Amino acid sequence: MKRFLGVLFMVAAVAVIAQAKVYSYKPANMSLDIPNGWTTEEVKGKETYLEIKSPNSEVIMYLEYYDTGGFGDYSDSEEYEFLETRLGEILSDQDLDITDQFTEKINGMKVYAITGSYTDPEFGKAYVYCGAFETGKQLSTLTVDVLDSDMKKFKTQVNKIIDSAKKLK
Repeated sequence: MKRFLGVLFMVAAVAVIAQAKVYSYKPANMSLDIPNGWTTEEVKGKETYLEIKSPNSEVIMYLEYYDTGGFGDYSDSEEYEFLETRLGEILSDQDLDITDQFTEKINGMKVYAITGSYTDPEFGKAYVYCGAFETGKQLSTLTVDVLDSDMKKFKTQVNKIIDSAKKLK
């Protein structure tokens, strides 16, 4: 399965993975297995979304939702353009280098995804994954942002979280 974490030239040390808890986020019509010790917070403002952070904020994830009717009649290139635009909004003025675009199935949901990297002037290089999940009558996106210096430590956990995504009944 392609994933931004898989394209990196790293060999991850096998880490002890903390037991996870299932977190259901009804507005996005999705659930994720979140490792113990990670935090979840619904952020309300101009947009409302679920923010998920590793214990020291080395990994930050955003689960967002859109009330539109899923993928509809959009082409693959339009879906990827949407994801690039969304990442551009999240990263503000950071130059994003897209490394891959792909579709996959995760627990029966079609997912359009892009991966890439950018350099933050304060924190250095970071990697991102942004996947658009068709969760029924709407579209939900899961964005992952992790610093290069923490990639080895969190590679397995991040992939498990992404792979745990399920549509709520």
